Amino acid sequence: MKIGIIIAMEKEFVQVAALLKNAKQHSTKAFKYMSGTAGKHEIVIQQCGIGKVNAAVGAMEMIMTYKPDLIISTGCAGASSVDINVKDVVVASRVVFHDVYCGPNNKYGQMQGMPECFNAPEKLVECALKASRYS
Repeated sequence: MKIGIIIAMEKEFVQVAALLKNAKQHSTKAFKYMSGTAGKHEIVIQQCGIGKVNAAVGAMEMIMTYKPDLIISTGCAGASSVDINVKDVVVASRVVFHDVYCGPNNKYGQMQGMPECFNAPEKLVECALKASRYS
């Protein structure tokens, strides 16, 4: 399986890159990449910069360039809760926009014409939760 991992910050990128075997660094005009292997999987990591726009643009470039089977977004989560500590794993089963309001015909966080929330595939959530128990 080819797995893409999107990472915002340099210090996070370096930590994940250190886990890759046979690592090779490359870049495009916009982003820095490192590819290698972890176990039996081909891994491509990308440093895209902070913020949802950088993550979205980075995800599009990764999909178009590397065609991963799965993309994981990882990082420090920008202090999303005071209950989260360093090395805690947060697994989302669904996500919504936190900064969108398109009027009374939509739920808060719902982009007009889009679903109220985006659900993660249950199998991937289960795998992430299982893996987090071993980290």
